[in-house]
Amino acid sequence: MRSCRVHTTRLGAILFATILSLVAAIILPLSDVQAGVIGCRRDPIVTLSNGDVVTIMLDISVDASQVERIDYILYVPEGVTATSIVYFESTPYIPEELILQTGKAGEYKSETLVTAPKSADVVVYMTYGEVTETVEGKATKPITAKIDIPETTE
Repeated sequence: MRSCRVHTTRLGAILFATILSLVAAIILPLSDVQAGVIGCRRDPIVTLSNGDVVTIMLDISVDASQVERIDYILYVPEGVTATSIVYFESTPYIPEELILQTGKAGEYKSETLVTAPKSADVVVYMTYGEVTETVEGKATKPITAKIDIPETTE
């Protein structure tokens, strides 16, 4: 009879630990969301007419309510245009604009300007294919990232 009680106690402890783990799994992501209010993340994804996709991700060290505007210039090779621009994880009340301009052949270059308090740290991650260029800067100053386009042999 005692062994049955010990088994029941162990089963109860396992059940309690499982429930506690599930509660923690639900509460911790909510805490991360609340902690995310401290910072802001923006991610325009640009699909180009040549089939390339360039993503410009930002981490901004201030609350999204302190970000007034974000402007991007993406320099692309001559003759390349955007077929779509999607702002992934966008906050509706932050105005954003991405402009394409003709740049140098063989490279993608971005200039990003975040209008927010001057003390705000900004990290720009520009990705093309498997290459990511990471550049740190401050709000109110243009931040430039550049990735060389590999030559293709056809």
